[in-house]
Amino acid sequence: NTLQPFRQILVPVTDPIFFHPTFQFRFVNKASINLNDDVWNLDYIRLDAGRNMYDTVIADVATTLEPSFLLNDYTAMPYRHFTANPSAELNSTHYFYGRNNYASAQSVVYGYTAREAETNTGLFSSSSTSATMAPYAVQQYSFPLYPVNFAAGGLYDKVVLEQAYYVSNPSAAAEPKQNDTIRRRQVFDNYLAYDDGTAERSYFLNQFATLPAKTAIEFHLNQPDTLRAVAIYFGRQVPLGTFKFFSLEVYKSIAFNGASEDLLYQQELLFASYADSINNFWVYRLDTPIALGAGTFYIGTTQPASSGSDSLYFGLDVNRIGGNHLYYNVQNFWESSAISGALMVRPMLGQQVFGTPVQDQPSKLASWNLYPNPSSGTVTVELDQSIQDARLEVFDMQGRRVHQSPVNAGSQVMLPQLAPGVYLSRIVSGQTNGTTRKLIIQ
Repeated sequence: NTLQPFRQILVPVTDPIFFHPTFQFRFVNKASINLNDDVWNLDYIRLDAGRNMYDTVIADVATTLEPSFLLNDYTAMPYRHFTANPSAELNSTHYFYGRNNYASAQSVVYGYTAREAETNTGLFSSSSTSATMAPYAVQQYSFPLYPVNFAAGGLYDKVVLEQAYYVSNPSAAAEPKQNDTIRRRQVFDNYLAYDDGTAERSYFLNQFATLPAKTAIEFHLNQPDTLRAVAIYFGRQVPLGTFKFFSLEVYKSIAFNGASEDLLYQQELLFASYADSINNFWVYRLDTPIALGAGTFYIGTTQPASSGSDSLYFGLDVNRIGGNHLYYNVQNFWESSAISGALMVRPMLGQQVFGTPVQDQPSKLASWNLYPNPSSGTVTVELDQSIQDARLEVFDMQGRRVHQSPVNAGSQVMLPQLAPGVYLSRIVSGQTNGTTRKLIIQ
């Protein structure tokens, strides 16, 4: 669990069979599927002739690490909420880091420019400042905040403030210049976020077999707004959590530190879903939009009892600076989480929000049904005649799939192997899932 520093490795290429214009090489990372510490990174891949084992000094001054955000708590928020109370949301300074890879001190210049990236509107350009960097030093360069007063074209417009920070060594023309500049984009869009969009690790709850497991993340609004959806990045796991269900909650307050619990909304029978790309969120659109007043609210999830070590994995941004605003409940009471980082859960606000496409079922597939319900073990599927290649899937309350069979309109399905109790059922056609429905077996 300890992040290791970069270590320089020299790989001699001496066999003449490699000496030709189309020479290529690649790096392969072999990792286990049950650990989270097999990730490694490459930097400064330097291919050159005439080198030897003592050629270890990288003659370069470059940017390093992540620059700060302009906001002091959120990493993203709607611009209308920012302009409602900018002094409460902004940091007083912003900064970036430079590194001197020389074995001797170097004279450098540094500064930054700022623009609104959606309209390419210039906002600010600092003067270049001279400084001396010690050998192998990492140096933070800070600036007072420039006036953040960009006028958005509309109430719901996306605004992106981009700061381009630079540090360079004017006397070393041979240095690579691509790494002298680093950019930080401060996004103002239709969601609230504490994360930076990248999951370095996953977060899950160790829950008791007989109790549900809950999370709640605290957010604040600077003015009334409408909650339309919640975007979640679930970390991939083996096996995938595709058949694990959860419920989504919106609280005005939770029963913590003397407060009483005030549940505003709950949407049940949701399944963990995964976008087919790295760090992409899945958007769960609310069945009913929720009007929220200014102030605090919480986005929560509940996993059913008996999920155990097979519970859902939430993406965790470990680069988060500041409080995590996270609470959990695995023993029938809420506790403040001591975990470092931010869960990748984002409330989406304002005008109409579209869910992730595969989640928005066509109306024909959303209107399926089965009867009788409760059932003694045989059900009839009510389905639109035009739906082809469909199958019925049934899950127990631990999220395990206990039955699947091909169906069409009017199919009779026998479920004699199921013990009496409550189950979940859904129709799947191709890559589209129908609405999930409860099924009671007597």
